[in-house]
Amino acid sequence: MGQLLCALLTMAVLVIALQLVLAWIPKSYDSPWARVEATLKRLTDPVIAPVRAIMPRPAGIPIDLSYLLVSVVLFTLRSVVCS
Repeated sequence: MGQLLCALLTMAVLVIALQLVLAWIPKSYDSPWARVEATLKRLTDPVIAPVRAIMPRPAGIPIDLSYLLVSVVLFTLRSVVCS
């Protein structure tokens, strides 16, 4: 059970990281990468959206820090579960 949870947490971190990388790459609406990004967004939004809703946005900084917070929580959970 612990190995399965460890694998799921690792995959969650990788999906969030891949989504962040794809968000910075310019792409056309109909490109395959845009579809991959949309799929990743559908996978991560149930976790990211509630954090984004309660987390204040820093003035003048156009960066969504909710991804950072969720990533830190996932890394912490992963280190506890996988150790």
